[in-house]
Amino acid sequence: MMHTGNHARPGGPGSRPWRGPVRGLLGAAALLVLLLNPLPLGAQTSGEEPGELTPAAAGTPAEPSLEEQAAEIAARTQESWAVIEGLLRQRVKTREMEELQIIDAQLDLRVGALKKHLGQLMDVIEELDAQELPSEKPKKVARRILRSARRLLWQNLKRDQDAVRLQTEKVRKAPPEERLAEERELTTLSDSLSSAYRSILVLEGYQQRLGTDVTRDLATLDRLLSARLERVAGELKVSTEKLDALKSKLEEARPEEAAALKEGLPALEEAHHRAVRELTDLVALGQRRALDVDRYKKLLIQSTGAASVGMLNKRVAVGLLVDAFRDIKDHLVKLTPLLIFRSVVFVVIVLLFWIVARVAAVLVRKTINRPGAHMPQLLRGTVVTATRNTILIIGIVVALSQSGVKVAPILAGLGIAGFIVGFALQDTLSNFAAGLMILIYRPFDVGDAVDTAGVFGKVVRVSVVSTTVDTFDNQRHIIPNRQVWGNVITNRTARETRRVDLTLFTGYGADVEQVEQILQEVVATHPKVLEEPSPVIRLQRVTESGLEFVARPWAATADYWSVFRDLTRTIKMRFDAEGVPPPTPRREIFLREHDGER
Repeated sequence: MMHTGNHARPGGPGSRPWRGPVRGLLGAAALLVLLLNPLPLGAQTSGEEPGELTPAAAGTPAEPSLEEQAAEIAARTQESWAVIEGLLRQRVKTREMEELQIIDAQLDLRVGALKKHLGQLMDVIEELDAQELPSEKPKKVARRILRSARRLLWQNLKRDQDAVRLQTEKVRKAPPEERLAEERELTTLSDSLSSAYRSILVLEGYQQRLGTDVTRDLATLDRLLSARLERVAGELKVSTEKLDALKSKLEEARPEEAAALKEGLPALEEAHHRAVRELTDLVALGQRRALDVDRYKKLLIQSTGAASVGMLNKRVAVGLLVDAFRDIKDHLVKLTPLLIFRSVVFVVIVLLFWIVARVAAVLVRKTINRPGAHMPQLLRGTVVTATRNTILIIGIVVALSQSGVKVAPILAGLGIAGFIVGFALQDTLSNFAAGLMILIYRPFDVGDAVDTAGVFGKVVRVSVVSTTVDTFDNQRHIIPNRQVWGNVITNRTARETRRVDLTLFTGYGADVEQVEQILQEVVATHPKVLEEPSPVIRLQRVTESGLEFVARPWAATADYWSVFRDLTRTIKMRFDAEGVPPPTPRREIFLREHDGER
């Protein structure tokens, strides 16, 4: 039973002039929803009137014929409708709350009986037609009742629409402190309007069963449903955006600001819930009328996070099973699909950014490796890695935000955690800082021969925490960057040219001019010795073993070792061929006599 008293209020100071008659018709529409739901022939209800048609008692000589049953049911149906019409007219005129409650109670009882009688009447008419028996009289009664109901329902629908429109305007103009009450009033009116749509749809179904042409009424109903769907969808979009914006402000607001913002939250939530509920009802009605409601389903999913907008059937669910099924359904619809959807969104976004990062890394690598680019090898790998990782980090942040995760608290937490971890990893962080200094000032590059931290070899890799050096005897040394940056760094291959220092020794009997001439000829004839700067060839000093000569030609850095070895070999061979004496270590020993003894 529907309690129609919830849709009417007594008149009085401050009441709206249209509320009385409109509320009466709203109550009538709600009652007609029950009225137009048929029950099988012979069903019983608690609202049965005295003297109703009942099954034949045991021992009755003969059952009434089908025509007699139809006449009896038609009479009862007509009598019940007459009583309800009188009560409805009386209700529209009534302003006192106590009288309205009495009338509503009587209507609840009468509607139950009428519901059963009308259902029985429709069933018996179809049975008469199936047996090809006369059915004009019961059809006439049914048509008369349905015509009256149709007139009342369409009139009530128009008044419902006007009431909703006026109340919507009042909500828009209402001050903040009154908005929640006005929103609740609008919710009540919206529910009544949805009930009116459903009632008319059921009414047209009954008329079709009687053979009445309802094409025009259904076309009008489709037009009204489409217009209402579009309007409620717009209201849902606006309420969702405002509610999300307000909740975001509440999360970031200070305590004193949050109190003021919370005052408007209940009204926004009421508007959002009303729009969701009404749009759900309208989508269900639109599906029954084969309207295109796919975009409204999408809006509902986006606004509520639910993956389905299916309607529950009251006749299938009973008792505790209904509540249990609804709880499970709500849990699955609201939580599981949402988590799955957000997980899919997260994976898709991360995958897209991963692809973009790979493509960007390839493009950057090609750009910095082209012949015209003058970027040190040390920075090339760092730039490529930094580009790829930066895009991936941005992708993860975007994926988290699009999945409904609040990124700001995570970043704040990472900042605090980073501060704590920094104390625990001071050495690692110092290596990181030293690595950044190496990358910025570039004292060496990958492939350079360096002498640092007691290691001499070729640089094969530089990261932000360590430098990898391969010595020339094929040993690999991984040196922490803080040790590299904290010591003297000797880069043997930093310049394009390098001086080859040769130190040569001869005996004391060697001809100085001859040795210098040999050195000049050997150096001048080597193809890889540079003419500029000119080589230096001199007698350096006289040692205890002989004469020390120096030859200092210049060569390209890449040719250093080949020039060094070639010159050393050629000079030795020339010295041997021209008889230059080798150095001879000498040591003089003096013996002194003391008291006649040596």
